[in-house]
Amino acid sequence: LKSLLLQRDNEIAILVNMVKKGKTADDVISGSSPVGRSQQQDLNNMDAKEGGPVTQQGKQVVSLSQLSKNQQQQQLERQEKIVKRHLFGVPPPTDKNIFDDCAASFEWFRERCNMNSSLEENKELLKDRITEAKTVGERANQSRNTITYLKNSIEAIRRERAMQKIHSENSEEVDDETPEETTYRRAIEQEKVVYKDSFERLKVLKPEIEHIKKVIEKCRQHIQTQFDQWYNSLHSRGGVLTMSDSSNSINAHVSNYTAGDKSPTQSSDS
Repeated sequence: LKSLLLQRDNEIAILVNMVKKGKTADDVISGSSPVGRSQQQDLNNMDAKEGGPVTQQGKQVVSLSQLSKNQQQQQLERQEKIVKRHLFGVPPPTDKNIFDDCAASFEWFRERCNMNSSLEENKELLKDRITEAKTVGERANQSRNTITYLKNSIEAIRRERAMQKIHSENSEEVDDETPEETTYRRAIEQEKVVYKDSFERLKVLKPEIEHIKKVIEKCRQHIQTQFDQWYNSLHSRGGVLTMSDSSNSINAHVSNYTAGDKSPTQSSDS
């Protein structure tokens, strides 16, 4: 007990000396001794449990900046939920003029909706398939024309040989195929293979192109349906996600609280 009283007396003496040097009581408590520091730590723990800092008069003050940040975070989370659940993940246009123009609003929505990527991919795929079909079709037509030309050439050679046989004195001449006819016949067989392959590929491409066209049309209809719901939902909200009344009320509360917090000081100064 004597040692405790002696320690208290030492603390009081230190406090008196610190006050004479112009330091505050909080500085003395926080830095004078381990006991003072532990008391200050206890006060800080109490502040944390009670939800805010405690002033010298012992009043709890709400941190307005933290309150504003929390409100803003809640506002952002609420807007994200609205966009995800009711607006198909497409936020409203930042420019009010875009929202007033239905065509511009549709372009805004189409470029940002999830179906647009699928639509563009199918459009590119359709373009590739149509280009391939045109190439294969041209190759098939070319092969068919080549076959016709070679057949006509062979017929011309045979007619010429028949005329020569009529005017020839040797009627027992053997009717053999000429090397030119043989070359043409082999070329015909090769072109028939090309034509058959091209025709089979066209048989595969035709239903595939029709299917892709139907998928694209369904995507467009789906985008149009989503846009109508998106636009009507935003129109009912006035083109915005949430009303700004809550944020305005917070700002007013902050201003009023700040003014109310300054008034006692001003009155005491006066």
